[in-house]
Amino acid sequence: CPPENIKTLRRAPILIVQDVLSGTLAEQADLVLAGAAWSEKQGCFINDQDMCQNFNKAVDPPGEADDDARILWRLDGREETFDLAQVRREMSDVIELPPVENVNRNCQSINSLNT
Repeated sequence: CPPENIKTLRRAPILIVQDVLSGTLAEQADLVLAGAAWSEKQGCFINDQDMCQNFNKAVDPPGEADDDARILWRLDGREETFDLAQVRREMSDVIELPPVENVNRNCQSINSLNT
């Protein structure tokens, strides 16, 4: 992270960084949340050609590291099991999401990603 960006971010009352690796920004943070690397997550994403691509977790994240959505789920104070379908419903209240049916059929169903 460029030094001028860090100076700007340090003006915030609290700086929370979620990352896989320690770096300049994480060293300046008040709180660092250990995120999971791409090889420690599973799911699907839409690439720049609008094709859905699956990815499977190769290894478990170390220590208390976790994937982005699960970290946000816990930060929201949720104790129940992570539910991706619920996240999608709540997101659709705020932004317009394409129907799951429009996603390439090669992707896993959104419900099959719940773990």
